[in-house]
Order: sequence, then C-alpha cells, then structure tokens
Amino acid sequence: MRRTIAAGVMMSALIPAVPAHASSLVFAEEFKGGLAKWTRQTGCGWGNGQELQCYTTSGKNAAVKNGVLTISALKQRYQNRAYTSARLASRFTFTTGDMKVRARMSRAQRGAWPAIWTLGRPEAQWPKYGEIDLMENGLDGGWTPEYHVHTSSSGAGGAYGGLDATKWHVYEARYRAGKVTFLVDGKTYATKAYKVPAGSWSDIILNVAVGGAAGKPAPAWRTSTLQVDYVRVYR
Repeated sequence: MRRTIAAGVMMSALIPAVPAHASSLVFAEEFKGGLAKWTRQTGCGWGNGQELQCYTTSGKNAAVKNGVLTISALKQRYQNRAYTSARLASRFTFTTGDMKVRARMSRAQRGAWPAIWTLGRPEAQWPKYGEIDLMENGLDGGWTPEYHVHTSSSGAGGAYGGLDATKWHVYEARYRAGKVTFLVDGKTYATKAYKVPAGSWSDIILNVAVGGAAGKPAPAWRTSTLQVDYVRVYR
C-alpha cells in the first residue's frame, strides 16, 4: 500500500523453507474479542503528507462486533484535517508463509484506499525490506482490488479482475524465497518475483487511507469501510 508507506514478508536464514502448502497455523485473529493483538497507529500526514486522513484510536474508526472488524474512514474534522480513519499493525511478526484474510469493502468511493498488506522492518528503509499487498483498492479512483509487491528492484502487480469488492472473499499471499503467489478464494491470479534481504521480519497492516494514490475524494464523500472476518498465517 505504500507509494510512500510500505510492507513486506521476508525469508529468514534461521527458519526452514516453507513447504508448497503451509499447514501449521502460527497466527490467528478471529475478532472474537478486542484488538489486543494489534497496535493502533495514529497521526496525520501519512504518505509524505499526500494522504488526507488522520489515524485515530476512536471506536468510530475501528471496532469489533459480532466477530468482524470494521475500519471506517469518515469525513470528520480532526486536527485540521477533513477525514479520520484507523490503521492497525499486528503485534505478531513473521518471515515466510501463507497469509489469508477474509474481507469485504463498502461500495466504491473515489478517494478511499483500503488495504491489507505486510510491512518489512525497518520501515524507514522501504522498499529495501519489501512490501506485499494482498489487497489494495481504490487506486486512481477505480474499485477493482489489486495485488502488488514492492522491493528495491520491483514494483510489480495487477488487478483481481472481475472481483466484486463488496462481497466476502479470502485474499491470500503465499510467500516463498524469491517469489509471492497471489490468490483469491483459492484461485491463483499471479506469481511475482520478490527479492529482499534474508532475515527480516514483517507485520500485518489493515487500514483505510483517504487520498494519496486513490485520488481526491468527491465533495459528497462521507464514509468508506473495510471489514475483516479473520486474519490467519500458516507455515
């Protein structure tokens, strides 16, 4: 999701290679309680100042109900900004494996930029340690979910063609040394090269930005949501 904010999943030399089909569940967030597994990242001026929202800790921007996390970007004045939203980063970090997220979004809103991605550490050296976008939507004002990788040598990606973002789908990225395969509901869409330094860890980020690569919101813009049913990582 970067274009100024990044993500990535890296291979550690200390961890064995991931098999073709990872089967051991190492992280699961089913949203049955609070958000103890996540850090609420806050502040304004993200994306080198190109994004329009402030991220807050408000329950209006991120809340769990009936086993579903809802992140809401709202048209709301806050610290001299016109929009608020939430950005959650997992306290769990990992290197290689399979990540699955069941999610859906509200209807198309120009200027909304929901994303499910991973961010390589240290973030300050992006894109050296990489970024994997399982799903980002709203780029250039469109409303077809896309996938991308970002490294020092690549910014490859594409669209999940024909996908209705308002319906529930399982977005998946399978990371092996040197490549990432993107799937939705078990269907393979693409495999992209992914070359990053060994031994780096990544966390998972869920957010809805406003503006930036998604363009300027229309005057009638009010809210946009990303709902997440679960986040699971397998090795």
